[in-house]
Amino acid sequence: MRPKPTGDIKTIEDLLLQPYLLDPGSLEYLIEQSINYGCDGPVRIVCNIFRNSIITDTNRINVGDYIRRASLTEVVKRGFEKSLRPMGRCPKKERHLIRENIYQPERSLSFIQPVNASEKGEEILDISSLDGNLREFPEFIGRIASLSKDALNLKIKLSKFTYASALAVIAEWILAYDFARKYEMLDLPFEMDTYLKRIRFDEAIYNPKIIISPDAMDWAVGLTRINKDLPTEEVTNKIIDILNTFVNPNKSDRSALYILIAEMIENVHRHSKSKVDGFAVAQVYPDKLKMGITLVDAGIGIKESFMTGTPSVPIDHLKTDEEFLRESVKLHSTSKRNEHSGYGLYILSELIGRNRGTFLLTSGDATLVGYYKHGATKFDCYRHKYWRGTIVSVIIDLKNPLPINKIYDEMPTLPGEEDDLFIFNN
Repeated sequence: MRPKPTGDIKTIEDLLLQPYLLDPGSLEYLIEQSINYGCDGPVRIVCNIFRNSIITDTNRINVGDYIRRASLTEVVKRGFEKSLRPMGRCPKKERHLIRENIYQPERSLSFIQPVNASEKGEEILDISSLDGNLREFPEFIGRIASLSKDALNLKIKLSKFTYASALAVIAEWILAYDFARKYEMLDLPFEMDTYLKRIRFDEAIYNPKIIISPDAMDWAVGLTRINKDLPTEEVTNKIIDILNTFVNPNKSDRSALYILIAEMIENVHRHSKSKVDGFAVAQVYPDKLKMGITLVDAGIGIKESFMTGTPSVPIDHLKTDEEFLRESVKLHSTSKRNEHSGYGLYILSELIGRNRGTFLLTSGDATLVGYYKHGATKFDCYRHKYWRGTIVSVIIDLKNPLPINKIYDEMPTLPGEEDDLFIFNN
Protein backbone atom coordinates (compact mmCIF):
# COMPACT_ATOMS: atom_id res chain seq x y z
CA MET A 1 0.00 0.00 0.00
CA ARG A 2 1.39 3.37 -1.05
CA PRO A 3 2.16 5.74 1.88
CA LYS A 4 -0.11 8.72 2.29
CA PRO A 5 1.55 11.90 0.97
CA THR A 6 2.57 14.42 3.62
CA GLY A 7 1.78 17.46 1.44
CA ASP A 8 -0.07 18.32 -1.76
CA ILE A 9 1.20 18.43 -5.31
CA LYS A 10 1.31 22.23 -5.32
CA THR A 11 3.65 22.13 -2.31
CA ILE A 12 6.06 19.86 -4.20
CA GLU A 13 5.90 22.18 -7.21
CA ASP A 14 6.69 25.17 -5.00
CA LEU A 15 9.66 23.38 -3.44
CA LEU A 16 11.09 22.60 -6.87
CA LEU A 17 10.83 26.30 -7.71
CA GLN A 18 13.02 27.48 -4.83
CA PRO A 19 15.56 30.17 -5.78
CA TYR A 20 18.50 27.93 -4.79
CA LEU A 21 19.86 24.58 -5.94
CA LEU A 22 18.38 21.60 -4.11
CA ASP A 23 20.69 18.99 -2.60
CA PRO A 24 20.28 15.31 -3.59
CA GLY A 25 18.59 14.37 -0.30
CA SER A 26 15.89 17.01 -0.85
CA LEU A 27 15.30 15.94 -4.45
CA GLU A 28 14.95 12.26 -3.53
CA TYR A 29 12.44 13.16 -0.81
CA LEU A 30 10.36 15.21 -3.29
CA ILE A 31 10.43 12.32 -5.76
CA GLU A 32 9.28 9.91 -3.06
CA GLN A 33 6.40 12.22 -2.14
CA SER A 34 5.49 12.67 -5.83
CA ILE A 35 5.26 8.94 -6.48
CA ASN A 36 2.89 8.63 -3.52
CA TYR A 37 0.37 10.40 -5.80
CA GLY A 38 0.78 7.63 -8.38
CA CYS A 39 3.48 6.65 -10.83
CA ASP A 40 2.52 9.62 -12.99
CA GLY A 41 2.92 12.01 -10.05
CA PRO A 42 6.37 13.30 -11.15
CA VAL A 43 5.11 13.85 -14.71
CA ARG A 44 2.06 15.78 -13.51
CA ILE A 45 4.24 17.96 -11.30
CA VAL A 46 6.78 18.77 -14.00
CA CYS A 47 4.10 19.51 -16.60
CA ASN A 48 2.20 21.72 -14.15
CA ILE A 49 5.39 23.70 -13.54
CA PHE A 50 5.98 24.13 -17.26
CA ARG A 51 2.41 25.29 -17.84
CA ASN A 52 1.91 27.58 -14.86
CA SER A 53 5.24 28.97 -13.68
CA ILE A 54 7.93 31.40 -14.70
CA ILE A 55 11.08 29.28 -14.57
CA THR A 56 14.54 30.65 -13.75
CA ASP A 57 17.87 29.06 -14.67
CA THR A 58 18.15 27.66 -11.14
CA ASN A 59 14.64 26.19 -11.41
CA ARG A 60 15.62 24.49 -14.66
CA ILE A 61 18.58 22.82 -13.00
CA ASN A 62 16.39 21.60 -10.12
CA VAL A 63 13.63 20.36 -12.43
CA GLY A 64 16.21 18.69 -14.69
CA ASP A 65 17.83 16.89 -11.75
CA TYR A 66 14.37 15.91 -10.49
CA ILE A 67 13.46 14.41 -13.88
CA ARG A 68 16.78 12.56 -14.18
CA ARG A 69 16.57 11.05 -10.70
CA ALA A 70 12.86 10.19 -10.96
CA SER A 71 13.41 8.55 -14.36
CA LEU A 72 15.70 5.95 -12.81
CA THR A 73 12.39 4.28 -11.84
CA GLU A 74 11.32 2.61 -15.08
CA VAL A 75 7.57 3.22 -14.72
CA VAL A 76 8.18 6.94 -14.10
CA LYS A 77 10.50 7.08 -17.10
CA ARG A 78 7.75 5.62 -19.29
CA GLY A 79 5.40 8.32 -18.02
CA PHE A 80 7.86 11.04 -19.05
CA GLU A 81 8.27 9.35 -22.45
CA LYS A 82 4.49 9.48 -22.97
CA SER A 83 4.53 13.20 -22.17
CA LEU A 84 6.81 13.70 -25.20
CA ARG A 85 4.27 12.26 -27.67
CA PRO A 86 2.47 14.65 -30.06
CA MET A 87 -0.57 14.73 -27.77
CA GLY A 88 1.47 14.51 -24.56
CA ARG A 89 0.57 16.66 -21.57
CA CYS A 90 3.74 18.81 -21.35
CA PRO A 91 4.14 22.05 -23.39
CA LYS A 92 6.13 21.37 -26.55
CA LYS A 93 8.60 24.20 -25.97
CA GLU A 94 9.74 22.61 -22.70
CA ARG A 95 9.96 19.00 -23.79
CA HIS A 96 13.66 19.24 -24.59
CA LEU A 97 14.43 19.47 -20.86
CA ILE A 98 12.58 16.20 -20.28
CA ARG A 99 14.24 14.54 -23.24
CA GLU A 100 17.72 15.64 -22.10
CA ASN A 101 17.29 14.13 -18.64
CA ILE A 102 15.25 10.93 -18.94
CA TYR A 103 17.91 9.31 -21.11
CA GLN A 104 20.90 10.38 -19.01
CA PRO A 105 22.47 7.56 -17.02
CA GLU A 106 22.83 8.02 -13.29
CA ARG A 107 25.90 10.13 -12.65
CA SER A 108 27.97 7.57 -10.79
CA LEU A 109 31.46 8.50 -11.96
CA SER A 110 32.22 11.72 -13.78
CA PHE A 111 35.58 13.34 -14.34
CA ILE A 112 35.49 17.02 -13.50
CA GLN A 113 37.80 19.22 -15.54
CA PRO A 114 39.38 22.11 -13.59
CA VAL A 115 39.05 25.68 -14.85
CA ASN A 116 41.79 27.86 -13.39
CA ALA A 117 43.90 30.65 -14.86
CA SER A 118 47.49 31.50 -14.07
CA GLU A 119 50.06 34.06 -15.18
CA LYS A 120 53.33 35.60 -13.97
CA GLY A 121 53.85 33.00 -11.24
CA GLU A 122 50.42 33.48 -9.72
CA GLU A 123 47.40 31.24 -9.53
CA ILE A 124 43.84 32.46 -10.00
CA LEU A 125 41.08 30.38 -8.44
CA ASP A 126 37.98 31.58 -10.24
CA ILE A 127 34.83 30.12 -8.71
CA SER A 128 32.66 33.15 -9.43
CA SER A 129 30.35 30.89 -11.43
CA LEU A 130 29.92 28.48 -8.49
CA ASP A 131 28.50 28.89 -5.00
CA GLY A 132 30.06 25.73 -3.57
CA ASN A 133 26.83 23.84 -2.85
CA LEU A 134 27.10 20.06 -2.56
CA ARG A 135 25.85 19.56 -6.11
CA GLU A 136 28.86 21.51 -7.38
CA PHE A 137 31.31 20.26 -4.78
CA PRO A 138 33.21 17.75 -6.97
CA GLU A 139 33.81 20.44 -9.59
CA PHE A 140 34.86 22.89 -6.90
CA ILE A 141 37.30 20.34 -5.42
CA GLY A 142 38.70 19.74 -8.89
CA ARG A 143 39.42 23.42 -9.36
CA ILE A 144 41.13 24.02 -6.05
CA ALA A 145 43.11 20.76 -6.17
CA SER A 146 44.51 21.81 -9.54
CA LEU A 147 46.18 24.92 -8.14
CA SER A 148 49.97 25.00 -8.27
CA LYS A 149 51.50 24.67 -4.83
CA ASP A 150 54.63 26.49 -6.06
CA ALA A 151 52.91 29.69 -7.20
CA LEU A 152 54.13 33.03 -5.87
CA ASN A 153 50.63 34.08 -4.88
CA LEU A 154 46.97 33.10 -5.13
CA LYS A 155 44.11 35.31 -6.24
CA ILE A 156 40.56 34.18 -5.54
CA LYS A 157 37.37 35.22 -7.31
CA LEU A 158 34.15 34.38 -5.46
CA SER A 159 30.52 34.74 -6.45
CA LYS A 160 28.05 36.96 -4.58
CA PHE A 161 27.52 34.02 -2.26
CA THR A 162 29.78 31.05 -1.55
CA TYR A 163 28.76 28.38 0.97
CA ALA A 164 30.75 28.07 4.19
CA SER A 165 31.65 24.46 3.32
CA ALA A 166 33.52 25.59 0.21
CA LEU A 167 35.20 28.43 2.11
CA ALA A 168 36.50 25.93 4.68
CA VAL A 169 38.14 23.91 1.89
CA ILE A 170 39.76 27.04 0.43
CA ALA A 171 41.06 27.98 3.88
CA GLU A 172 42.51 24.50 4.40
CA TRP A 173 44.34 24.62 1.06
CA ILE A 174 45.75 28.05 1.92
CA LEU A 175 46.96 26.78 5.30
CA ALA A 176 48.28 23.44 4.03
CA TYR A 177 50.43 24.94 1.28
CA ASP A 178 51.64 28.03 3.14
CA PHE A 179 49.66 30.66 1.25
CA ALA A 180 48.49 32.52 4.37
CA ARG A 181 50.43 35.61 3.34
CA LYS A 182 50.19 35.01 -0.39
CA TYR A 183 46.47 35.16 -1.15
CA GLU A 184 44.02 37.95 -1.91
CA MET A 185 40.40 38.25 -2.97
CA LEU A 186 39.75 39.80 -6.39
CA ASP A 187 36.73 42.00 -7.12
CA LEU A 188 35.01 40.75 -3.99
CA PRO A 189 31.25 41.44 -4.04
CA PHE A 190 30.05 43.45 -1.05
CA GLU A 191 27.76 40.65 0.14
CA MET A 192 30.62 38.16 0.09
CA ASP A 193 33.04 40.55 1.78
CA THR A 194 30.54 40.97 4.62
CA TYR A 195 30.03 37.21 4.92
CA LEU A 196 33.77 36.46 5.00
CA LYS A 197 34.18 38.87 7.90
CA ARG A 198 31.22 37.35 9.72
CA ILE A 199 32.58 33.80 9.56
CA ARG A 200 36.11 35.05 10.37
CA PHE A 201 37.76 33.72 7.18
CA ASP A 202 40.96 35.79 7.31
CA GLU A 203 41.11 35.73 11.09
CA ALA A 204 40.88 31.94 11.28
CA ILE A 205 43.71 31.49 8.79
CA TYR A 206 46.03 33.65 10.91
CA ASN A 207 44.72 32.90 14.40
CA PRO A 208 44.18 29.37 15.81
CA LYS A 209 42.13 30.64 18.77
CA ILE A 210 38.62 29.22 18.95
CA ILE A 211 36.00 31.95 19.20
CA ILE A 212 32.35 30.95 19.59
CA SER A 213 29.58 33.54 19.69
CA PRO A 214 27.68 33.46 23.01
CA ASP A 215 24.59 34.82 21.24
CA ALA A 216 21.93 32.09 21.21
CA MET A 217 20.48 33.67 18.06
CA ASP A 218 23.77 33.38 16.19
CA TRP A 219 23.11 30.07 14.46
CA ALA A 220 26.62 29.47 13.21
CA VAL A 221 30.09 28.30 14.10
CA GLY A 222 32.44 30.53 12.15
CA LEU A 223 35.51 29.12 10.45
CA THR A 224 37.42 27.49 13.31
CA ARG A 225 40.86 25.92 13.50
CA ILE A 226 41.01 22.37 14.88
CA ASN A 227 44.25 21.02 16.34
CA LYS A 228 45.45 18.73 19.13
CA ASP A 229 46.35 21.62 21.44
CA LEU A 230 42.94 23.30 21.51
CA PRO A 231 39.89 21.93 23.36
CA THR A 232 36.94 21.76 20.98
CA GLU A 233 34.07 21.28 23.43
CA GLU A 234 32.85 24.82 22.69
CA VAL A 235 32.44 23.94 19.02
CA THR A 236 30.48 20.79 19.82
CA ASN A 237 28.33 22.59 22.39
CA LYS A 238 27.42 25.33 19.91
CA ILE A 239 26.40 22.84 17.23
CA ILE A 240 24.27 20.92 19.72
CA ASP A 241 22.69 24.18 20.95
CA ILE A 242 21.70 24.99 17.36
CA LEU A 243 20.21 21.53 16.84
CA ASN A 244 18.34 21.86 20.12
CA THR A 245 16.82 25.12 18.90
CA PHE A 246 15.56 23.73 15.59
CA VAL A 247 15.26 19.93 15.86
CA ASN A 248 14.81 19.62 19.66
CA PRO A 249 15.99 15.99 19.96
CA ASN A 250 15.06 14.04 23.07
CA LYS A 251 17.59 13.79 25.89
CA SER A 252 18.93 10.42 24.79
CA ASP A 253 19.37 11.45 21.14
CA ARG A 254 20.95 14.73 22.23
CA SER A 255 23.57 12.88 24.25
CA ALA A 256 24.36 10.51 21.38
CA LEU A 257 24.58 13.40 18.92
CA TYR A 258 27.01 15.18 21.20
CA ILE A 259 29.29 12.14 21.30
CA LEU A 260 29.14 11.68 17.52
CA ILE A 261 29.87 15.33 16.72
CA ALA A 262 32.65 15.51 19.32
CA GLU A 263 34.29 12.44 17.77
CA MET A 264 33.93 13.91 14.31
CA ILE A 265 35.74 17.07 15.33
CA GLU A 266 38.40 15.30 17.38
CA ASN A 267 39.19 13.00 14.48
CA VAL A 268 40.28 15.96 12.35
CA HIS A 269 43.49 16.23 14.36
CA ARG A 270 43.69 12.86 16.09
CA HIS A 271 43.95 10.54 13.09
CA SER A 272 44.50 12.66 9.99
CA LYS A 273 48.26 12.95 10.73
CA SER A 274 48.18 16.37 9.11
CA LYS A 275 51.06 18.80 9.56
CA VAL A 276 48.61 21.71 9.73
CA ASP A 277 45.35 22.41 11.54
CA GLY A 278 42.03 21.36 10.09
CA PHE A 279 38.91 23.51 9.95
CA ALA A 280 35.33 23.20 11.15
CA VAL A 281 32.42 25.40 10.14
CA ALA A 282 28.65 25.21 10.68
CA GLN A 283 25.91 27.45 9.35
CA VAL A 284 22.12 27.55 9.50
CA TYR A 285 20.31 28.78 6.39
CA PRO A 286 16.97 29.95 7.83
CA ASP A 287 15.26 30.50 4.47
CA LYS A 288 15.83 26.83 3.64
CA LEU A 289 15.56 25.48 7.20
CA LYS A 290 18.81 23.61 6.56
CA MET A 291 22.06 23.40 8.48
CA GLY A 292 25.45 22.67 6.98
CA ILE A 293 28.38 21.24 8.96
CA THR A 294 31.80 20.76 7.36
CA LEU A 295 35.06 19.35 8.65
CA VAL A 296 38.18 19.38 6.50
CA ASP A 297 41.80 18.32 6.96
CA ALA A 298 44.90 17.98 4.79
CA GLY A 299 46.05 14.72 6.32
CA ILE A 300 46.80 11.27 4.94
CA GLY A 301 43.27 10.59 3.73
CA ILE A 302 41.05 7.52 4.01
CA LYS A 303 42.84 5.19 1.61
CA GLU A 304 46.25 5.67 3.25
CA SER A 305 44.64 5.43 6.69
CA PHE A 306 43.40 1.93 5.80
CA MET A 307 46.65 0.90 4.12
CA THR A 308 48.90 1.97 7.00
CA GLY A 309 46.52 1.12 9.83
CA THR A 310 45.07 -2.02 11.35
CA PRO A 311 41.86 -2.46 9.32
CA SER A 312 38.98 -4.50 10.69
CA VAL A 313 38.14 -5.85 7.22
CA PRO A 314 40.15 -7.36 4.36
CA ILE A 315 41.40 -4.59 2.05
CA ASP A 316 43.55 -6.49 -0.48
CA HIS A 317 40.77 -6.23 -3.07
CA LEU A 318 40.44 -2.45 -2.62
CA LYS A 319 42.44 -0.37 -5.08
CA THR A 320 40.87 3.02 -5.78
CA ASP A 321 39.91 5.90 -3.53
CA GLU A 322 36.27 5.25 -4.41
CA GLU A 323 36.52 1.66 -3.18
CA PHE A 324 38.10 2.75 0.10
CA LEU A 325 35.46 5.46 0.60
CA ARG A 326 32.65 2.98 0.03
CA GLU A 327 34.27 0.59 2.49
CA SER A 328 34.65 3.33 5.12
CA VAL A 329 30.90 4.01 5.31
CA LYS A 330 30.05 0.36 6.00
CA LEU A 331 29.13 -0.81 9.49
CA HIS A 332 32.03 -2.20 11.53
CA SER A 333 34.58 -1.11 8.92
CA THR A 334 37.50 0.84 10.38
CA SER A 335 41.14 1.46 9.56
CA LYS A 336 42.04 1.20 13.29
CA ARG A 337 40.70 -2.08 14.60
CA ASN A 338 42.24 -1.67 18.07
CA GLU A 339 40.86 1.85 18.58
CA HIS A 340 37.57 2.01 16.67
CA SER A 341 34.56 -0.17 16.03
CA GLY A 342 33.77 1.35 12.67
CA TYR A 343 30.50 2.98 13.65
CA GLY A 344 31.23 6.64 12.93
CA LEU A 345 30.91 7.21 9.20
CA TYR A 346 28.18 4.58 8.98
CA ILE A 347 26.18 6.26 11.76
CA LEU A 348 26.69 9.72 10.28
CA SER A 349 25.73 8.80 6.72
CA GLU A 350 22.72 6.76 7.88
CA LEU A 351 21.60 9.51 10.25
CA ILE A 352 21.77 12.21 7.58
CA GLY A 353 20.04 9.92 5.09
CA ARG A 354 17.11 9.26 7.41
CA ASN A 355 16.92 12.98 8.17
CA ARG A 356 16.44 13.42 4.38
CA GLY A 357 19.57 15.52 4.22
CA THR A 358 22.72 14.98 2.18
CA PHE A 359 26.05 13.43 3.24
CA LEU A 360 29.36 14.12 1.48
CA LEU A 361 32.74 12.45 1.94
CA THR A 362 35.82 13.43 -0.07
CA SER A 363 39.28 11.91 0.02
CA GLY A 364 41.86 11.45 -2.71
CA ASP A 365 40.33 11.65 -6.18
CA ALA A 366 36.79 10.64 -5.19
CA THR A 367 33.72 12.14 -3.54
CA LEU A 368 30.78 10.12 -2.21
CA VAL A 369 27.41 11.85 -2.00
CA GLY A 370 24.88 10.01 0.16
CA TYR A 371 21.09 10.39 0.38
CA TYR A 372 18.03 8.30 1.25
CA LYS A 373 16.22 6.42 -1.50
CA HIS A 374 13.83 3.44 -1.41
CA GLY A 375 14.27 3.08 2.35
CA ALA A 376 18.09 2.97 2.39
CA THR A 377 21.07 5.29 2.16
CA LYS A 378 22.55 5.32 -1.35
CA PHE A 379 25.84 6.78 -2.58
CA ASP A 380 26.85 8.38 -5.85
CA CYS A 381 30.54 8.75 -6.57
CA TYR A 382 32.30 11.53 -8.50
CA ARG A 383 35.91 11.69 -9.62
CA HIS A 384 38.09 14.81 -9.62
CA LYS A 385 41.63 16.02 -9.09
CA TYR A 386 43.37 14.63 -6.02
CA TRP A 387 42.60 16.15 -2.59
CA ARG A 388 45.15 15.14 0.02
CA GLY A 389 43.14 14.77 3.19
CA THR A 390 39.50 14.22 4.09
CA ILE A 391 36.39 16.37 3.84
CA VAL A 392 33.16 15.47 5.65
CA SER A 393 30.19 17.72 4.94
CA VAL A 394 26.52 17.25 5.75
CA ILE A 395 23.28 19.09 5.09
CA ILE A 396 20.73 18.57 7.85
CA ASP A 397 17.04 19.17 7.20
CA LEU A 398 15.96 21.05 10.31
CA LYS A 399 12.31 20.16 9.69
CA ASN A 400 13.04 16.47 10.24
CA PRO A 401 14.26 14.48 13.27
CA LEU A 402 17.74 13.04 13.82
CA PRO A 403 16.89 9.52 15.04
CA ILE A 404 20.36 8.44 16.10
CA ASN A 405 19.31 6.02 18.84
CA LYS A 406 16.81 4.35 16.53
CA ILE A 407 19.71 3.59 14.20
CA TYR A 408 21.74 2.26 17.11
CA ASP A 409 18.87 0.03 18.24
CA GLU A 410 18.70 -1.52 14.75
CA MET A 411 22.44 -2.13 14.48
CA PRO A 412 24.01 -5.50 15.16
CA THR A 413 26.99 -5.14 17.50
CA LEU A 414 30.14 -7.17 17.57
CA PRO A 415 30.88 -9.22 20.71
CA GLY A 416 32.49 -7.08 23.41
CA GLU A 417 31.65 -3.79 21.72
CA GLU A 418 28.27 -3.04 23.22
CA ASP A 419 29.64 0.00 25.05
CA ASP A 420 31.92 1.30 22.28
CA LEU A 421 29.45 3.10 20.08
CA PHE A 422 29.93 6.44 18.46
CA ILE A 423 33.56 6.28 17.41
CA PHE A 424 34.16 8.35 14.29
CA ASN A 425 36.27 6.56 11.71
CA ASN A 426 38.48 8.58 9.34
